[in-house]
Amino acid sequence: MSTVAESLKEFYELEVTPSSIGILYLGYSGLLLRTVNYTLAFDVDELIPRTYVKNIEKLDLLLFTHGHYDHFEERVSIELHKLTGAKVMCEESVYNRLKDKVPDSHLIKATAGVVTSIDGVSVEVIRGRHVGPIVLYLVELDEVRIFHGGDSDYVPLYPRRADIAIVPTGAPSPTASPDSAYRTVVDLRPSVVIPVHGKESQHRKLESKLKKHYPEVKVQLVEPFKPLLISLGEHR
Repeated sequence: MSTVAESLKEFYELEVTPSSIGILYLGYSGLLLRTVNYTLAFDVDELIPRTYVKNIEKLDLLLFTHGHYDHFEERVSIELHKLTGAKVMCEESVYNRLKDKVPDSHLIKATAGVVTSIDGVSVEVIRGRHVGPIVLYLVELDEVRIFHGGDSDYVPLYPRRADIAIVPTGAPSPTASPDSAYRTVVDLRPSVVIPVHGKESQHRKLESKLKKHYPEVKVQLVEPFKPLLISLGEHR
């Protein structure tokens, strides 16, 4: 069995509880996330090779922040939808590429400033700052609020709150940085921060700054295809 297949199997076997979530980081800003009742995917691109799409056991919602090469790949996205029946929410350029390839009933255009309820999952769409259009997501499901920042520069988010903030720290993004990620965390005041889309040195810079100024915030560093169960109880 391959490492990718094993990782996906372990991810679905994580014993998620109301006070924890399961994470499988894929690379860049791509990840799978599980709560008690839902499985979401963000910006999966082709980080899950097409050979292993069949190993996705459950997926309720697939979200894309924008259409850049390291965030979205059309064929993988269509195959994930066909395999799982997941609904797909995406920035307008991605929506236009998937229109007529994913049924209208399962394809949702992410419009900044709009809050949408999708089968019990609340999704607020926020306009980000990047080279070209990008949207950010604040998702609430199973009483957990999760922010995903794509690879955007800082945009004002206060007074919104998140339990978990998935924030980009830099490379290869021309807009994300540790300082922008830090400002995002200050606005959202999360219990757990997951740095993505950056070099380890950029993740560490964010971690160091938060440890100094907000030691109560847990910074959870993640590695690709290493499933992780994150406890929320002691940090919320």
